[in-house]
Formats: sequence, structure tokens, C-alpha cells
Amino acid sequence: MKITVECNNKKYVFTNTAPVYIFECAIENNFDKKYGEKTLMEFINLVYECYMKDSNATPLGHLSDYMAKHWKKIKNLSRYDILEKFYAQLP
Repeated sequence: MKITVECNNKKYVFTNTAPVYIFECAIENNFDKKYGEKTLMEFINLVYECYMKDSNATPLGHLSDYMAKHWKKIKNLSRYDILEKFYAQLP
């Protein structure tokens, strides 16, 4: 399966729906405008990796928003450290 998303006159191709949702969250957080297209794709991949490694029912939208907000602080952490910080800040 291929899912093609067109945004700002550019096409992005994904192989399942989770990265598409992460892409949407990133765009809503203006992540692409803050960090550029290359970092946008790195962000999508990292959020997806965290989502797939988590054994909990991860709230993907909240995880995406958290990671977009704290990108500079968390981008070099391990996936498990990111998830630990994410869950620690939930109410």
C-alpha cells in the first residue's frame, strides 16, 4: 500500500496510516516551517519508531505534539527515554 499526501506543492509517500497522522500533527505544529523538510521526515520516523516500540496504547497525537514541542531536547535521546519523558508529563 502507498499513501500519497500532497502538502505545499510537494508529495510525500507513506506505507501506512500512522506516519500520515504524524505528518498531519507535525504540519499542525508548524514543524516543517520551523525545521525544514529533511528534519520533518526525521521527526516522522522518530515518532513512528517510538510509537512502534511502546507496549502501551500510546496516544499518537499527544506523542507527536509532545515531540514537536520538545524536539531540540529529545531528538538525540533513546526511544525509551523519550517515551519515559512523555509519560512522566501526562496528567
